[in-house]
Amino acid sequence: MGWPDFGNFSDSDLLVWHIPMQSDAVPVLDAEGISPPEAWVEALNAVSRDLRCLQYGGRFDSSDLVWELSIDGGYTVGLGWLRPGRSDYWVARGDVSMDASFAVAAVWAAGLAQGQLVIGREVVHWPSKGWNLLTAQSVDELPVWVDTSDGSVIGNIGMLCESETNW
Repeated sequence: MGWPDFGNFSDSDLLVWHIPMQSDAVPVLDAEGISPPEAWVEALNAVSRDLRCLQYGGRFDSSDLVWELSIDGGYTVGLGWLRPGRSDYWVARGDVSMDASFAVAAVWAAGLAQGQLVIGREVVHWPSKGWNLLTAQSVDELPVWVDTSDGSVIGNIGMLCESETNW
């Protein structure tokens, strides 16, 4: 893959990419010409598609948002989003590896996005039809949305708009 040797990096050194939330957008290669891990790009594209539907209590427009994906010297991922030219910005670091599978990346990204909408400044219940929230989980190594009231799988992460009728 051609990753740099992080052995000489300090804790503050990061590889950073900006990935527009528009459907299947090409990442902006801010990280010295190094492509981001494909599973992460696919996961962010899947969550971006899902952000367009099942919003309740407010409207969240993600059309001009950009994901910020970063990898630190320990090969762990940081994730956030920003709205260029505005103060709308957050980033979270977790104990998730850059080598995570698509399922792990999608579940983590969906959970972070949900947290930002539900308890953040936006106060949008997502994904929801007004009663309970769906939760992102990995089931049989697939990233899915699960109904918290009964544990039923509603649909795959990335296919939420097409799965609305299942709930």
